[in-house]
Amino acid sequence: MMLSCLALAIIFFQALRCIGNLVLRNPQNLDSLARKQVGEEPHVQPALNAIFSIILRTSIVQEFVAADYVFKCFCEVVILLLCSLL
Repeated sequence: MMLSCLALAIIFFQALRCIGNLVLRNPQNLDSLARKQVGEEPHVQPALNAIFSIILRTSIVQEFVAADYVFKCFCEVVILLLCSLL
């Protein structure tokens, strides 16, 4: 059975939210996300660039919110780790 475009979009938004939660709950995932590459040759790019591109280019509010959440989680963990070094 084929999933509708709406169902696929909902799964994508939930997946982005899960990525954000993984980073928040386990800071070791921060490094994995920072190093992850996505896409296929010759269009491979860092995952964070892909997420940031979604934030900058999407016109779909739910997609913006989901990508923004991942980026926000990433930044919060980076800040917490930097503060712990002080």
